[in-house]
This record gives sequence, C-alpha cells and structure tokens, in this order.
Amino acid sequence: MVTVLETPGKVSCLRVRLVDDDEGRVYEGMKLTYYDSYNGYVLNGAWNKICKNRCLKVKDRVGLYWDPVDKVLHFSVRQRAEAARD
Repeated sequence: MVTVLETPGKVSCLRVRLVDDDEGRVYEGMKLTYYDSYNGYVLNGAWNKICKNRCLKVKDRVGLYWDPVDKVLHFSVRQRAEAARD
C-alpha cells in the first residue's frame, strides 16, 4: 500500500511497504521522501533496523526496485563492500 504524505519543504513523501527479497522480510510503514534541497531521496522508517539485521556496511551496494503492480518497494543486497570493485 502506498500513501502520499504532504510535507513542507519536500516535493513528495510516500509511505511504502519494503520487501527484503533476499530474506523474505516485509517492513511496513517505510517513508520514501524526495528532498528539493539536495535533489535526492531518503528512505526512513526501519532502515536502521534493516542495516543492522543485514549487517550492511559503508560501500555495500543495494538494489531498490519499485513494483508498480503490487505497489511495493523491493530491496536486495547486490554486493558487499569487501568484494566491491570501484
């Protein structure tokens, strides 16, 4: 389910369901927000919990995919930092 939220100073804020495709976990109530000030998106909600559960580190690469049919944001760890080649 997607809920559009109005937030001053931001173009848009969506409340979304995030699915961890690698582990099958579902996180409800995540907020995907676009900020004008730095022309980028921020994913809030249980993101810190996800990082801890998945042992994510700086320079780990993750993939996000929006499923327009199910209206769900999919998440997957694509590459760990120790294996990353810049």
